[in-house]
Amino acid sequence: MKKVLALVLALAMVLSLAACGGSSSSSTTTSDSSAAADGTTASDSATNTDTTTLNINLTSEPDYLDPALNSSVDGGCLAVNSFEGLMTYSADGELVEGCAESYTVSDDGLTYTFTMREGLKWSNGEDLDASDFEYSWRRAADVETAADYNYLY
Repeated sequence: MKKVLALVLALAMVLSLAACGGSSSSSTTTSDSSAAADGTTASDSATNTDTTTLNINLTSEPDYLDPALNSSVDGGCLAVNSFEGLMTYSADGELVEGCAESYTVSDDGLTYTFTMREGLKWSNGEDLDASDFEYSWRRAADVETAADYNYLY
């Protein structure tokens, strides 16, 4: 049952991300005379190839940036785009390994064992390992954290 709830939560987060994404086929009429201060035009922005910057237009500011405390759609969109879990979704919507290199499931379906990818780092350069995931899950499930969705963990 817990596995089903976890998958439902993950699916809900992905679907909320899709809802936040909107359509990429908006039609905007621009002229070359509408150049920005950096010399780019609106049409240049439409074909931006910068892969180092994530721009998200949220309709409101999330109550929490902490994924354990988040319970809103806008916060879910931000969390999905800011963090990678053990598992993630491919461009085709298939469940694939994220920070995990592989995983096994026990015969009774109650125990999942993940093998972490080598070389994982936090944004500050420190090593990321399995204990970080364990801490995060335990913290989110802890009643002292007072997370709205702690029962799902």
